[in-house]
Amino acid sequence: MHQPAAAKARSNSNVIISAAAGISIAVVGFAIFAALAAGPAAFIEAEDADGSPTTGASVISDPAASQSQAVLFGQVATDPGGDPGDDPGTDPDPGSDKDGTQAAKLLNWGPVINGDEFDYEGAPGPKWSPYDGPGHAGNGIRSPGAFSVANGIMTIFGDQGGTTGGAAFNDASSITYRDEARVRMYATGGGSGSQYHPVLIRWPDSDEWPEGGEDDYMETDIGDPGVSTFIHHPNQSSGSAQSHAEVEVDITQWHNYAIERSDTHITGYLDGKQWFQFTVEETNGQVPGPMHPTFQMDNFGGDSHFEAKFEIEWYRIYAAP
Repeated sequence: MHQPAAAKARSNSNVIISAAAGISIAVVGFAIFAALAAGPAAFIEAEDADGSPTTGASVISDPAASQSQAVLFGQVATDPGGDPGDDPGTDPDPGSDKDGTQAAKLLNWGPVINGDEFDYEGAPGPKWSPYDGPGHAGNGIRSPGAFSVANGIMTIFGDQGGTTGGAAFNDASSITYRDEARVRMYATGGGSGSQYHPVLIRWPDSDEWPEGGEDDYMETDIGDPGVSTFIHHPNQSSGSAQSHAEVEVDITQWHNYAIERSDTHITGYLDGKQWFQFTVEETNGQVPGPMHPTFQMDNFGGDSHFEAKFEIEWYRIYAAP
């Protein structure tokens, strides 16, 4: 059973790029070229392992954008962690068009070859292996009872006492891959104290960490104003080297998070828009062995928690690039 890295350091010299979610952005040094368009506000924060801005995180991109304007943003320190203030308190409007805007469709990834549409009721199906034991870094408990499937949605529930859930997805291991999941996460109104920490991961089959790498392509705290990615560099003896980016998004609403690991790049998409990209070379080379999907809502410590739900409407795997 793996224990993904608990603390992801955030540099005080990170570059934050604010833009609109329908625009094209490229980072050249500290200059950002953005095509202006209407849409919800977004930002990107990117850094290499040494804390310097990465050249790889280039992006919310729109291939249809034909004009650009140079915009230069200053350096600021941002940490969306901590007490998020008022939580949603109630279940958000469950309305969903089921699919949303998918990177897989826009990029012609082809047919779905694996995954789960949650078209059944009860416990997660045989494709899933829920964890049963101590929580992340020994905090609380990971219980199979935290999972349920109903009305086309798989839910991971975190209670006030620190019991939550995580699960591996079986028979989907590979070095290169394409994944996309439609998820949302929110506090349900009960409890106090710490917030839970949802994350979508590709974890090394070998359980050798950090040597085997770790791709966290959607990671956040309940109540935060956005999500992060942490690509932990493989082929190293400590877990401090990682490539990091952030984007602002309302995590209480349904969104599609996708990732592609190819022979040359690791690229992330939010509702079909590219929001990070790192080269395999700058992340210390290709992972040495296959990785499998895991879905987790982790307990990062604290004696009490706000109750929360991490909901997954579908998870789809496509043929590797």
